[in-house]
Amino acid sequence: VLEAADGGGTYEEGEAEPPSERDYDMMHRVLTSLPPGELERYGGLPALPSAPAGEASTDAAAVITAEMRAEFERRMEELWRMRQEELAGMQEELADLPSMLKERKKVLREFLADPRGGLERMLAKRELAPDDGDGGPAVADDAVAALRDLEYQLSDVDMARDFHTLGGWGVLVALLREGPDSRPGAGPEGEDELAVLADEVRALAAMAVGTAAGNVGEFRPWALEDVSPSLAGVPSFAGGPAAGPVTAVSELTRAFASELDR
Repeated sequence: VLEAADGGGTYEEGEAEPPSERDYDMMHRVLTSLPPGELERYGGLPALPSAPAGEASTDAAAVITAEMRAEFERRMEELWRMRQEELAGMQEELADLPSMLKERKKVLREFLADPRGGLERMLAKRELAPDDGDGGPAVADDAVAALRDLEYQLSDVDMARDFHTLGGWGVLVALLREGPDSRPGAGPEGEDELAVLADEVRALAAMAVGTAAGNVGEFRPWALEDVSPSLAGVPSFAGGPAAGPVTAVSELTRAFASELDR
């Protein structure tokens, strides 16, 4: 909360104060508190005039001309506007995070509904544009890209909690289940690439599970949480009721046992 220059009230940093009430010295103090790296991005701050306009001074070096003051105020207006636009953008991004988590969940749910089709589409896309593994594009429209981004997002405690609240935990656990496309050499010739990609999806899901559950002690019980009620319609879990609870631990144990049997 900032005080108006005329003492007639206060305003938030993100609000635009009428130009006639601008306190440029105060704006300079606020921006000076930013980390040096951020100030560099703005091109640096102008020097604060050593004597206010209209104040008498016997030091010639401290005399501030009207032109110098006007240039200082112009630059402060520019920097203040840039900062407020950046803060507004950050607020919009924070407000949109739940939507992003829902979108990641939607992409993963669609993959679970048709794993083979999802693998084939990802493989075709990679052949057209090789994957550089840089953490995924801004638009994560396939399972691998969504999981890469999600694993990063779930390293934040609040994001992990929100994703769990939105029902995303069951989706991650479901991705740990080995499907018919997960064994290289198990199908016709040329299927190995699909099998490797299927294992990549499972590995990324396991990383996301570990990142989320490893945030704080409060999240550790998620590893033993039965998610079977949320798996209706998932082909990998079709064919009757599960033999027991479906948890992250049970699915990872199943995966390890499967690897030992290969």
